[in-house]
Amino acid sequence: MTTKNYGAGTSGYLDPEGRAWETTVIQASKPILDKELNLFQDAEQAAMSTLSRRSFPSGWLSDNFLNSSLTDVVDPSSPVADTLKSPGHWAAVNGWTVKVSNTGLNTGLNALSLGAGPAGAGSKRTDLVFLEVWRRLISASPSSAGKSPGGRIWRDGNVKIASGDDVSLNYLDDILDGAVGTETSKRVQIQYRLRVHQGVDIYTYPEGLTDPVAVARTVPASAAAPDGTASAFTYTNQSANGDSGLWRAGDGNPANSLGTVDGYMYAIPLLAVFRRNTAVFARNTNHNGGVASPGPSDRPDGLFYDIIQTNDVLDLRQGVSPSGWDAQEVLEKNLAFLFENLNQTEIGTTTNGGGVDGHTVLWADEIGVSNANGGDGTTTGDTPGATFIGQFDAVRRTYSDRPVYEIVTLKYLPNDPGVSPGGANWTVGTTITISPSALPIWPYASFNWASFAPSAISVNDVLKTWFSSSTAGKKTFIANSNFRISGLASVPQGAIVARIESLTNGTDTATDEALYVSVLIAYPPGVGLSKTPTGQFSSIGSFNTGVFINNPAQLPVASPILYSALATPVYTPTNREIRLQYQTLSHTFSLRPGAAAGNNVFHMPERPLVVSGITINSVGYVGTITLGGAGSTVTITAGAVTGGEDVVITYTSIRALPNNGEQVTVYYEARLPQTYRDALLPNSLALNVRYVSGNMYCLSAGSGASGEAYPYAQAYVQAGAVNPSTSGSFGGDHELDGDLRVSTTTLFADTGFMRLPIHVPIAPSNGYGITRSPGDTDAEGRTFYTGVNNSYYMTAVGPTLSDPKRHKNLVPILCELPADSTLGRKGQLVLMVISRWADFDDSNSVGFTSSLATNTTAASIYRLKGSLLSNRRV
Repeated sequence: MTTKNYGAGTSGYLDPEGRAWETTVIQASKPILDKELNLFQDAEQAAMSTLSRRSFPSGWLSDNFLNSSLTDVVDPSSPVADTLKSPGHWAAVNGWTVKVSNTGLNTGLNALSLGAGPAGAGSKRTDLVFLEVWRRLISASPSSAGKSPGGRIWRDGNVKIASGDDVSLNYLDDILDGAVGTETSKRVQIQYRLRVHQGVDIYTYPEGLTDPVAVARTVPASAAAPDGTASAFTYTNQSANGDSGLWRAGDGNPANSLGTVDGYMYAIPLLAVFRRNTAVFARNTNHNGGVASPGPSDRPDGLFYDIIQTNDVLDLRQGVSPSGWDAQEVLEKNLAFLFENLNQTEIGTTTNGGGVDGHTVLWADEIGVSNANGGDGTTTGDTPGATFIGQFDAVRRTYSDRPVYEIVTLKYLPNDPGVSPGGANWTVGTTITISPSALPIWPYASFNWASFAPSAISVNDVLKTWFSSSTAGKKTFIANSNFRISGLASVPQGAIVARIESLTNGTDTATDEALYVSVLIAYPPGVGLSKTPTGQFSSIGSFNTGVFINNPAQLPVASPILYSALATPVYTPTNREIRLQYQTLSHTFSLRPGAAAGNNVFHMPERPLVVSGITINSVGYVGTITLGGAGSTVTITAGAVTGGEDVVITYTSIRALPNNGEQVTVYYEARLPQTYRDALLPNSLALNVRYVSGNMYCLSAGSGASGEAYPYAQAYVQAGAVNPSTSGSFGGDHELDGDLRVSTTTLFADTGFMRLPIHVPIAPSNGYGITRSPGDTDAEGRTFYTGVNNSYYMTAVGPTLSDPKRHKNLVPILCELPADSTLGRKGQLVLMVISRWADFDDSNSVGFTSSLATNTTAASIYRLKGSLLSNRRV
């Protein structure tokens, strides 16, 4: 039953609901009642609204749901403090078409005041922005109820047009007929406002409006108070009444406190805003804070607590289309969002520094000294402000998920520990034990390098060895081929023994010169950044492109560290890689070249960055200087030295960060896992299938691969969780470390990614049933389903690879929710990706098995951008 209040001037109300009236028949010589004329209009309007609602549900009308940008819900241009700017929109609400624009602006955009952010370090708050729509009875002038400040008719029904735009945007009141001179009729206007409700629990109530705190508010008592006052009515989704995109509040009594014609308020959600707090940014306790604009910013990302940017926003729109959706287009474009790591539909809370909410977040990793090696848990070690990923060991410059090789020089004297028999001189037969637990990395003292390096490191080769002396009367001998070496390339690396077979070419002359040994060290995969960066930051304040030195006093300018500055970090996002080095102050290295050929090539124990000068017997050298040999040689003009001269090289060098107790924090932007979060997933899920892709995707390149997949370098990040089976294991996407060659009998490409035709397809039948256990989440945080609850195992087979390799197979399916659930509303489209983890085989296939112990196929579920609602009624 529907009741409407058309005011005291009417003789009553005739409800058309359920009557199936077609015509109001006007009879001769009979009066026409006002309520009969109103019935005529109501019956026609009700029929049109019913047709509209049955054709497609309430929601947002847009042509850009199938692009990946968030600028269609937030406009980041010309930001204003504590204000959200959003483009104009069209909405379908309860069968009405609503143009949503000019809120607070006259440009077609919408500007909404969000109020100040939450106070207190660690505080977080989510603000809900939604569209609230109602029927309002409007009387003729002189009544100003329901009208603008100047008594005008609100343009498009928007009661939040700014007072300064009243004359330019709103319409003169023409309800009163000038010829009659008195009110002859009233009007019912569809009015609306964009509303902000601070402090919604978007985790428990993903649609926002279902949160009981988001109560409906009354119609505006005046133009100066467009948000009205809070009522006792909460919003309820109308899926049970055939409109899954609509929320309604009220009891249908026009006399209730809402002040609407029919006793209801109608609403649809627009977006949620994750707010930063007003306390300053703090490394360990307040990643969600900052300072007010215009700053300068105290955050590594340069943001302010009062300026809203696109990554602060979660799109809550439910997209609708009068003509329906092209299932293939929807599937393929949303799959591309996953492959490009651009899906931004699911949220989480970070673990660092008090936490940050969102889908794209400030992330922090730290490198330094572990708690086991003396970290204090506040400035060093595993602190509350970041994820600890590794230690500085004076060798490693590149922290990566792919294998990395580093060259480092060791320095030995003939009486050092580990040298046998030891003594004043090197002699033929002397052995040097290169021990990872006592490694003399030049220019530092010997230390237990193995306790700081990753456990799976190995020394793969000795690249060169040489003697170098600055003592008068000594000679420099190049002795690379004069050593017999054993023990290389063991994992973990044990002791390496080098035996001197000869000291010079043909003359075994004892010497006490320093022996330098240049070795090649292999670092294992999977020891890079903990997430794949989606953005890096510029240098801001004490942040060097996102890198902060926690304890700079541990990088002294004194010898041997000679710290000058941190080199600009170099990121390789796809490999979760950062290169960290430091530049030294100017210093010198002295040597005395021998008389042999090639004495113009000086072997250095490190990488010179800039050679500022060379003296030969205290006389400045003015010839050419060339750096080479992986940066570790300095070459001057041949003949500039003949042998025995004192050569002093003045230079700055580039070095790996030392093992001196220093620690740095690396800040970058990262996307959290975009599969539905674990708390929302039912243990058993039924889905109706709308479109099964005819293609299968083969992915062999993850963060541990030597190169990037093409055309989607980061396809591994979001697309399909890994289920290694209960008898297997999966440590992270670095394990997807195959080469880029993907080859079948008909096609090969060095792309690490290939789309293949499916020869044995998945049947597109309704009622797919998948099952999981709570906590079914892979090492990257992606949730998944592990089994089926019927006898159909969703098997698909494509062409076989030419050679076995580790890879992942993916088959995307567009599905529809058959009923309301924690995942969304009845008729909502979702993306399901069936993925198989192929640890090492040549099959391109997916398919669940009856035994979970052997099943390596999983189903991951994702929201679509715009949470598109189907027009189907099933």
